[in-house]
Amino acid sequence: MDNCFFSIVIPTFNRAERLKEILLELKKIKSADVEILIVDNCSEDETKSVLQSCSDKRVTAVYNKEPVPAFKNILNSIFLSSGKYTLYCNDKDMLYAEKIDELIDYLRDKEFAALYTVQKNRGYENSGTVKVYEKGLEALIHISYADHPTGMVYNRYLMREYIDSHKEEFYGGYDGIYSWSLLAVDLTKYGKFGIYDFGVWQLPSRKFIKTHIAGTGLKDMWFNPLYRYRVAKRTASHIRDYFDNLSSYELKQIERRVFDTMVLKMMLNYKSACMSKSEMSHYGKRIKLITTPHLVFIYLKVIVEIRSFEKDLGMRLYTTKELFIDILRCIKGSLIYDALFVKSLFTDFDSYGSD
Repeated sequence: MDNCFFSIVIPTFNRAERLKEILLELKKIKSADVEILIVDNCSEDETKSVLQSCSDKRVTAVYNKEPVPAFKNILNSIFLSSGKYTLYCNDKDMLYAEKIDELIDYLRDKEFAALYTVQKNRGYENSGTVKVYEKGLEALIHISYADHPTGMVYNRYLMREYIDSHKEEFYGGYDGIYSWSLLAVDLTKYGKFGIYDFGVWQLPSRKFIKTHIAGTGLKDMWFNPLYRYRVAKRTASHIRDYFDNLSSYELKQIERRVFDTMVLKMMLNYKSACMSKSEMSHYGKRIKLITTPHLVFIYLKVIVEIRSFEKDLGMRLYTTKELFIDILRCIKGSLIYDALFVKSLFTDFDSYGSD
């Protein structure tokens, strides 16, 4: 759809039933100038039939001629959209029509380079607030470098002006995990970043996650700390090249934020994910026991890598005291998790996912 204000993009593969549920919900959207773009990655189930039977004229289907890596399909779906603003959604998650109408109304007279919409909380209300950060340093300090892709909103006008012309060259090496976050990061060079906490979308249930295999094809799962370190190092290096107007002190603040959000603060997530029935089943893996000593060993390996990166930079991002305190935090959290895991042997406890 040309010249629409708002696009919703959903890349999909072999999730016909879930896609049908999402489309039924999106049909309730009242706004007319909306494009709903589905990019099918050569599904082998009833996906094409679901799309062909959809009566919503705002829905456009694009069929890949041959399968592409899942993360490339994510980027492709975003770049194919035609609205001023583009909201991304995984084909396993759920969007809420009423909240999308509210988001569209909010954006009518606003200018953002990128916006992150917070998912619907279970058990308590979303804050109902919007936090706005100015372009450049302020946005880079507050943006998450490791967000779930669903809920990201991109300004396609700015993308067309600054990014589309060299997207293949620029993102050719970045079509892996968190490429969608990197795209939002780049856009903050040109405009404001916001966090919109109104419950626009929601992750699927633990049961769904457990019974549906992820389509990423990752050899290293997203929660592997050493894999995340490699992605964080790549992200930090990219920011140094792309944001060439930042001082050394500003870059240090941002690089700490990158390694904090992508690696150090995610150590316990690694343990909980490896020991979660639903999460490991989602990736076609068996539960892996991560003991506290093993977690500390991995943490120390990550620290060695960070120190090597700091040596290349010629500056320290973390003091030894800061890292020691964070290891203690990690050990404490791990021991608490061990107690919860023992409890799970006698109950239906699963730390990962939602009901």
